[in-house]
Amino acid sequence: MKKNEIIKLISKRLDIQKNTVEDVLETFLDIARQELENGGEIPIPPLGRFKVQKYKERNSRNPKTGEAITVPAKNKVVFKQSKFLKESVAGLPPTTMTGIDLQAARKKISGQLSLLD
Repeated sequence: MKKNEIIKLISKRLDIQKNTVEDVLETFLDIARQELENGGEIPIPPLGRFKVQKYKERNSRNPKTGEAITVPAKNKVVFKQSKFLKESVAGLPPTTMTGIDLQAARKKISGQLSLLD
């Protein structure tokens, strides 16, 4: 699914203008990027969480030549799925259901957006 499709779906489900949804999504992505750059993690209930995994420098071999090489230390962003997502994707009945009340979310978002005006 592409970003524009996500924006369109959120806009339709919550009855909010697309440009507002796009601004919120862009802000979220910017905050998430900054948090991960600082070594933090981003929980996205009930799906899982993004975090930075640090890998130490290590010795290895070039598989083609057999030459010993040093692989430098690096950081990678990893996603740890929740039990709910794992069971849901596997087609199992989830043991922990998390429902989202769209009407409550719409009211909460509308109230917060009006504060920005």
